[in-house]
Amino acid sequence: MYSRPPNNIEFVKQLVKRLYNYEVKQIKELNGADDRNYYLVTNHEKEFVLKITNTVEGSVPGLLDAVNSFILFLHNNGFRVSVPQVNTNGKYLSYEEIPSPDGQSVHESPLNTAYGVRLLEFISGKLLRDVPFTPQLLTECGQVLAHMTIAIQTFESQVISKSRPDWSLLNVLAVRQYIDAVQNQEDRDVVSATLDEFERTVMPILDELETNLIHGDFNEMNIIVHKNPNEHPDNEYHVKGVIDFGDIHYAPR
Repeated sequence: MYSRPPNNIEFVKQLVKRLYNYEVKQIKELNGADDRNYYLVTNHEKEFVLKITNTVEGSVPGLLDAVNSFILFLHNNGFRVSVPQVNTNGKYLSYEEIPSPDGQSVHESPLNTAYGVRLLEFISGKLLRDVPFTPQLLTECGQVLAHMTIAIQTFESQVISKSRPDWSLLNVLAVRQYIDAVQNQEDRDVVSATLDEFERTVMPILDELETNLIHGDFNEMNIIVHKNPNEHPDNEYHVKGVIDFGDIHYAPR
């Protein structure tokens, strides 16, 4: 059974105080399809993102710990990422029951586990989505992804190796169950033909292809850009960091 965390602002403030010993001066909910993400400014003028993970991903043993390890691996290899913060228990992760704003618990995890709670470094800037796309900027995005792909070849995780998100190439044929969501018949025919071709030509050799760990969601919503005259006198936007590693998985190269 799927359960997205309830949106309980007051409880979140209490949670930050208890787990990280910060008073929240400012809080704003950010975009998040399955999870709850909150931008925080603390009493020390520090900026963070509190991420409360849904019970589907949170109930997979070791998955969130593996994601934290992956983020720290990238950080230690020179990439600008949202680094997880240690809580008052000396951990990067805590599991918490989150009550609904009316005080009633809406916890619905099938494995009877609570929601995973992490505090992440906030990377200031703009989403790639919100700035003009230029050849230089898109090239830079590709370079960052290429460097990241090379770096993470030495990262290993048994937990992540078993993770298979719905949008993995290994599960691509499952898209057929949603094909009616494409309302235009011509577009639907293109999608159907593409899936048929994939099943005919790729599926038979899929197990033979070399696999590699990938970000899994490297798009304009998860790339932070900025202008910094001290670093880039050209007054153009440049990639500052990459966020949201909840969809990392092994996929064919």
